[in-house]
Amino acid sequence: LTYDKLLQICDGIGISVTELLSLENHGPVTLTRRSVTRLDNTVRQVTSNYDYNYLAADLVGKRMVPIMTTVKARTLEEFGPLYHHPGEEFVLVLKGEIEVHTEHYAPRKLATGESIYIDSTMGHGYIATS
Repeated sequence: LTYDKLLQICDGIGISVTELLSLENHGPVTLTRRSVTRLDNTVRQVTSNYDYNYLAADLVGKRMVPIMTTVKARTLEEFGPLYHHPGEEFVLVLKGEIEVHTEHYAPRKLATGESIYIDSTMGHGYIATS
């Protein structure tokens, strides 16, 4: 399945991607909670364009889905069609440089420490430039 299809399935049944991919049985959601992320408790998904590590995977009913991603595609041609899905994305570059492509704006390069916030219903894709 593509990432877009996973998001559509999750949206349709009212759960997050981490809830869908988690193998653990979680208890009821509480208002005071925390999650410590380690390499052994992330949910990993590999696609042709990205390696995703879903953080705080042990929490259900999150208002956001934190993901640490390695961008693999190096050209827009290699990336393919831009992704569209419900929600919003906040991207913070931890290392290197990426180029953000969206359907309504000119491409924008982001370096280490820079960020962007986008509406995910707008076509978008990230390309590694370093």
